[in-house]
Order: sequence, then C-alpha cells, then structure tokens
Amino acid sequence: MFASLMSAEGRAEEKYRESMFSVVNATFGTGIASLANPTAYDVTKCLMSFYNSAAAGSGRIILLDQISLRATQANTSGTSYHFQFVKRSGNTTSGGSALTPVNMGGNAVTLITALRATIATVLFGALTGTAAAATTDRIIWREQVRDVVFAADDTVHLLFGEGVTGTHGATTSGTSKSVRLPPMWVQPGETLQIHELSPSSSDDPAFEVSACWFERPTP
Repeated sequence: MFASLMSAEGRAEEKYRESMFSVVNATFGTGIASLANPTAYDVTKCLMSFYNSAAAGSGRIILLDQISLRATQANTSGTSYHFQFVKRSGNTTSGGSALTPVNMGGNAVTLITALRATIATVLFGALTGTAAAATTDRIIWREQVRDVVFAADDTVHLLFGEGVTGTHGATTSGTSKSVRLPPMWVQPGETLQIHELSPSSSDDPAFEVSACWFERPTP
C-alpha cells in the first residue's frame, strides 16, 4: 500500500500534488526544552505528537517521512537515549510549542491560489498527555538513538520507511545519526505520541526540530 510513497519517485510526485507538509520550530538557533528526567515511560508525558483531525472514515492519514532534531542543550548523566512511539485514540496532548504546518507542494503558479490545508496538529516540547487508556493505547515501536548523552549541535534524523532497502537501526557519522524506522501513519482521530526514554538522566536536552509528512486518502 505504501510502496510508491517509500520510493524517491513517489515522494517527489506527492510533493507536487500538494500533499506534503512540514514544520520547523519558530526561532532559528533556539531549541525547545524537552522533558526533565525521562527515565521511565509515562503515557502522560511526551516530547512530540501528531494529531489527525480528519473525520473518521472520510479523511486522510498522516504518513510520517522524516523528523530531524538538533540538540542546543545537552542532557546530563543519561546512559542512553531512546524514542518510544505510542498510538492513542483522540486528541491526547497539550502544552509545549505548537508547530505551524506548511504545505511543501506546488510551484510559483499554484502558490497564487490557496494550497491544501493540513489535517495535522503538531506539538513539541514538554507535552502533557491524557490519562492512560488500556483498551486503545498501543506502543508500536521503540528505538535507541544515542548510547551517550547529547552534546550541543548533535543531530538525529528519524527516517520513516527507509528500512525497506536498508537495515533498521542507527548509522553514525561524527555527531550526526540517521535512524531508519518502519513506516508510521496516523489514522483520523488518532494521536501519535513520541516519548523520550533516558535511563539515569538528570537533565533535559533542548532541540531545534524539523519534520515532514504526507497526507493521503484513508485506505
């Protein structure tokens, strides 16, 4: 179902169809604080969330493409750093910084008219989640992205769906790390929460963030 989107040709095609969107944090060079001491999983605390506001059965899915993070403040004492991805029912997060989606499609001609509006609400920072719902909360993936604490200017790039032609897990070059993850999408009325996990951490890193995704008809 997602094979065409996971190819370079598919991604380029979707961009021209005005179905690709992106966000960046508001101020260049200024990171957004994350959670303090995220030593254990807590569904009511997360770093980032994507909520799909489309009506159930009649809207579009959010298909994640890439999330890039640059540390502007180091965490301390953490022995490693992990991301955990959790799907939840409803609009489950608040707080942090609301990131403004921008349509990446079109060209100088199409920009004269209104571009397609997004269905995504994207939050980043020290977010508050609603209480756990055992019947609908689903932990769908967990990945280690660092085996040491962050230093300023360290970057992490989460690449969704890239594992089709490569190996899952991280590859490192200096202080930059690219992490291949499986395809992840958000159905209408769902929230995808991204949680930090850092054993023995005694402080919180701050990040600049950029992210992009596709919005496609519900399968």
